[in-house]
Amino acid sequence: MTSLSGIRRFDPNHRFFDLLHSMLINVDGLAISIQVILGLPFKTYAQESMGLDCQQFNMSVKVPIGGPLPGVLAGHSVQGIDVDFAPKQAGWAATYSVNGLALVLNNVGAQTLTVFFERYRPWIETNFGKDVKAWPALFAFIWAVRNAAVHHEGTVNFTNHNHPGVSWYGLSYSPADNGIRKVIGGDMSIGDMVVLIVEVSDELDRLGCPVV
Repeated sequence: MTSLSGIRRFDPNHRFFDLLHSMLINVDGLAISIQVILGLPFKTYAQESMGLDCQQFNMSVKVPIGGPLPGVLAGHSVQGIDVDFAPKQAGWAATYSVNGLALVLNNVGAQTLTVFFERYRPWIETNFGKDVKAWPALFAFIWAVRNAAVHHEGTVNFTNHNHPGVSWYGLSYSPADNGIRKVIGGDMSIGDMVVLIVEVSDELDRLGCPVV
Protein backbone atom coordinates (compact mmCIF):
# COMPACT_ATOMS: atom_id res chain seq x y z
CA MET A 1 0.00 0.00 0.00
CA THR A 2 1.33 3.42 -0.95
CA SER A 3 2.31 5.73 1.90
CA LEU A 4 0.50 8.66 0.28
CA SER A 5 -2.36 9.77 2.49
CA GLY A 6 -4.29 12.93 3.20
CA ILE A 7 -4.06 16.32 1.53
CA ARG A 8 -0.90 17.10 -0.40
CA ARG A 9 -0.24 20.62 -1.70
CA PHE A 10 1.62 21.09 -4.96
CA ASP A 11 3.14 24.56 -5.25
CA PRO A 12 4.28 26.14 -8.54
CA ASN A 13 7.90 25.15 -7.86
CA HIS A 14 7.01 21.46 -7.54
CA ARG A 15 8.27 19.30 -10.44
CA PHE A 16 4.76 17.91 -11.01
CA PHE A 17 2.89 21.20 -10.73
CA ASP A 18 2.53 22.29 -14.36
CA LEU A 19 1.65 18.83 -15.63
CA LEU A 20 -0.81 18.34 -12.77
CA HIS A 21 -2.42 21.68 -13.58
CA SER A 22 -2.73 20.76 -17.27
CA MET A 23 -4.18 17.38 -16.36
CA LEU A 24 -6.74 18.99 -14.06
CA ILE A 25 -7.88 21.39 -16.78
CA ASN A 26 -8.77 18.33 -18.87
CA VAL A 27 -10.42 16.56 -15.93
CA ASP A 28 -12.32 19.72 -15.02
CA GLY A 29 -13.65 20.10 -18.54
CA LEU A 30 -14.99 16.54 -18.40
CA ALA A 31 -16.47 17.03 -14.91
CA ILE A 32 -18.21 20.27 -15.91
CA SER A 33 -19.62 18.59 -19.01
CA ILE A 34 -20.98 15.69 -16.95
CA GLN A 35 -22.65 18.04 -14.49
CA VAL A 36 -24.23 20.15 -17.23
CA ILE A 37 -25.47 17.12 -19.20
CA LEU A 38 -26.94 15.50 -16.09
CA GLY A 39 -28.54 18.74 -14.95
CA LEU A 40 -26.61 18.70 -11.68
CA PRO A 41 -26.11 21.97 -9.77
CA PHE A 42 -22.85 23.60 -10.72
CA LYS A 43 -21.08 26.70 -9.50
CA THR A 44 -17.84 27.98 -10.99
CA TYR A 45 -14.98 28.08 -8.45
CA ALA A 46 -17.01 26.00 -6.00
CA GLN A 47 -14.95 24.04 -3.49
CA GLU A 48 -15.81 20.68 -5.02
CA SER A 49 -13.68 17.67 -5.82
CA MET A 50 -13.78 14.68 -8.11
CA GLY A 51 -12.42 11.33 -7.00
CA LEU A 52 -10.09 9.53 -9.41
CA ASP A 53 -10.33 5.99 -8.07
CA CYS A 54 -7.26 3.75 -8.03
CA GLN A 55 -7.32 0.16 -9.22
CA GLN A 56 -4.42 -0.99 -7.05
CA PHE A 57 -5.32 0.71 -3.78
CA ASN A 58 -8.41 1.44 -1.74
CA MET A 59 -7.81 5.08 -2.56
CA SER A 60 -9.40 7.89 -4.47
CA VAL A 61 -7.22 10.77 -5.67
CA LYS A 62 -9.54 13.72 -5.04
CA VAL A 63 -8.81 16.69 -7.27
CA PRO A 64 -10.49 20.11 -7.46
CA ILE A 65 -13.20 20.67 -10.06
CA GLY A 66 -15.09 23.78 -11.09
CA GLY A 67 -12.00 25.96 -10.80
CA PRO A 68 -9.08 24.81 -13.02
CA LEU A 69 -10.76 25.33 -16.42
CA PRO A 70 -12.68 28.55 -15.63
CA GLY A 71 -9.56 29.84 -13.90
CA VAL A 72 -7.31 29.43 -16.91
CA LEU A 73 -9.96 30.93 -19.19
CA ALA A 74 -10.13 33.97 -16.89
CA GLY A 75 -6.33 34.25 -16.76
CA HIS A 76 -6.09 33.57 -13.03
CA SER A 77 -2.74 32.51 -11.63
CA VAL A 78 -2.60 29.33 -9.56
CA GLN A 79 -0.69 29.51 -6.29
CA GLY A 80 -1.07 25.85 -5.41
CA ILE A 81 -3.11 22.71 -6.00
CA ASP A 82 -4.45 20.59 -3.14
CA VAL A 83 -4.86 16.89 -3.87
CA ASP A 84 -6.44 14.57 -1.30
CA PHE A 85 -5.29 10.94 -1.25
CA ALA A 86 -8.35 9.56 0.51
CA PRO A 87 -10.23 6.28 0.93
CA LYS A 88 -12.65 5.45 -1.89
CA GLN A 89 -16.19 6.75 -1.54
CA ALA A 90 -19.23 6.25 -3.72
CA GLY A 91 -20.42 9.34 -5.55
CA TRP A 92 -21.47 10.76 -8.89
CA ALA A 93 -17.89 10.72 -10.18
CA ALA A 94 -17.55 7.02 -9.39
CA THR A 95 -20.92 6.34 -11.00
CA TYR A 96 -20.34 8.17 -14.28
CA SER A 97 -16.57 7.80 -14.78
CA VAL A 98 -17.04 4.49 -16.58
CA ASN A 99 -16.65 3.06 -20.05
CA GLY A 100 -15.91 5.86 -22.54
CA LEU A 101 -15.40 8.43 -19.78
CA ALA A 102 -12.90 6.22 -18.00
CA LEU A 103 -11.05 5.77 -21.30
CA VAL A 104 -10.71 9.54 -21.65
CA LEU A 105 -9.50 9.96 -18.08
CA ASN A 106 -7.00 7.12 -18.35
CA ASN A 107 -5.63 8.52 -21.61
CA VAL A 108 -5.16 11.91 -19.93
CA GLY A 109 -3.30 10.19 -17.09
CA ALA A 110 -1.13 8.21 -19.52
CA GLN A 111 -0.18 11.34 -21.46
CA THR A 112 0.72 13.13 -18.23
CA LEU A 113 2.84 10.20 -17.03
CA THR A 114 4.64 9.93 -20.37
CA VAL A 115 5.60 13.61 -20.46
CA PHE A 116 6.72 13.50 -16.82
CA PHE A 117 8.90 10.45 -17.40
CA GLU A 118 10.50 11.83 -20.57
CA ARG A 119 11.40 15.06 -18.76
CA TYR A 120 13.47 13.18 -16.20
CA ARG A 121 14.67 10.29 -18.33
CA PRO A 122 17.93 12.12 -19.27
CA TRP A 123 18.77 12.66 -15.58
CA ILE A 124 17.98 9.03 -14.74
CA GLU A 125 20.14 7.79 -17.63
CA THR A 126 22.98 10.12 -16.67
CA ASN A 127 22.98 8.86 -13.08
CA PHE A 128 22.05 5.20 -13.53
CA GLY A 129 23.01 4.44 -17.11
CA LYS A 130 20.95 3.58 -20.18
CA ASP A 131 20.43 -0.04 -19.15
CA VAL A 132 17.00 -0.01 -17.50
CA LYS A 133 17.82 -3.26 -15.69
CA ALA A 134 20.28 -1.26 -13.57
CA TRP A 135 17.75 1.41 -12.59
CA PRO A 136 16.04 1.63 -9.20
CA ALA A 137 12.83 -0.43 -9.23
CA LEU A 138 10.51 2.61 -9.11
CA PHE A 139 12.13 4.21 -12.15
CA ALA A 140 12.11 0.93 -14.06
CA PHE A 141 8.40 0.52 -13.37
CA ILE A 142 7.38 3.98 -14.61
CA TRP A 143 9.50 3.28 -17.71
CA ALA A 144 7.46 0.12 -18.34
CA VAL A 145 4.18 1.97 -17.83
CA ARG A 146 5.35 4.68 -20.22
CA ASN A 147 6.12 1.99 -22.80
CA ALA A 148 2.64 0.57 -22.38
CA ALA A 149 1.18 4.06 -22.79
CA VAL A 150 2.85 4.66 -26.15
CA HIS A 151 2.79 1.14 -27.64
CA HIS A 152 0.18 -1.49 -28.38
CA GLU A 153 -2.89 0.27 -26.97
CA GLY A 154 -1.78 0.34 -23.36
CA THR A 155 -0.49 -3.23 -23.04
CA VAL A 156 2.88 -4.42 -21.72
CA ASN A 157 5.68 -3.96 -24.25
CA PHE A 158 9.25 -5.18 -23.59
CA THR A 159 11.53 -5.09 -26.63
CA ASN A 160 14.24 -6.96 -24.71
CA HIS A 161 12.84 -10.46 -24.22
CA ASN A 162 15.53 -11.18 -21.62
CA HIS A 163 14.44 -8.35 -19.34
CA PRO A 164 13.88 -9.67 -15.80
CA GLY A 165 10.71 -7.63 -15.37
CA VAL A 166 9.52 -4.77 -13.18
CA SER A 167 7.39 -4.52 -10.03
CA TRP A 168 5.46 -1.91 -8.04
CA TYR A 169 3.54 -3.04 -4.98
CA GLY A 170 1.27 -5.88 -6.19
CA LEU A 171 1.96 -5.36 -9.89
CA SER A 172 4.65 -7.22 -11.82
CA TYR A 173 5.33 -7.21 -15.57
CA SER A 174 7.73 -9.23 -17.68
CA PRO A 175 8.25 -9.95 -21.40
CA ALA A 176 5.84 -12.89 -21.02
CA ASP A 177 3.08 -10.28 -20.61
CA ASN A 178 3.79 -8.56 -23.95
CA GLY A 179 0.60 -7.63 -25.73
CA ILE A 180 -1.49 -9.52 -23.15
CA ARG A 181 -1.53 -7.55 -19.90
CA LYS A 182 -3.50 -4.34 -20.16
CA VAL A 183 -1.75 -1.65 -18.13
CA ILE A 184 -3.47 1.61 -19.11
CA GLY A 185 -7.13 1.27 -18.23
CA GLY A 186 -6.58 -2.29 -17.03
CA ASP A 187 -4.28 -2.68 -14.06
CA MET A 188 -3.86 1.09 -13.73
CA SER A 189 -6.35 3.93 -13.79
CA ILE A 190 -5.59 7.65 -13.84
CA GLY A 191 -5.60 7.55 -10.03
CA ASP A 192 -2.86 4.91 -9.94
CA MET A 193 -0.85 6.88 -12.48
CA VAL A 194 -1.00 10.02 -10.33
CA VAL A 195 0.17 8.01 -7.31
CA LEU A 196 3.07 6.59 -9.35
CA ILE A 197 4.10 10.01 -10.65
CA VAL A 198 4.08 11.51 -7.15
CA GLU A 199 6.13 8.62 -5.75
CA VAL A 200 8.68 8.97 -8.56
CA SER A 201 8.75 12.73 -7.99
CA ASP A 202 9.41 12.22 -4.28
CA GLU A 203 12.25 9.80 -5.08
CA LEU A 204 13.78 12.28 -7.52
CA ASP A 205 13.63 14.89 -4.74
CA ARG A 206 15.36 12.48 -2.36
CA LEU A 207 18.13 11.84 -4.87
CA GLY A 208 18.72 15.54 -5.49
CA CYS A 209 17.44 15.69 -9.06
CA PRO A 210 16.94 19.27 -10.24
CA VAL A 211 13.46 20.39 -11.27
CA VAL A 212 13.16 20.82 -15.04
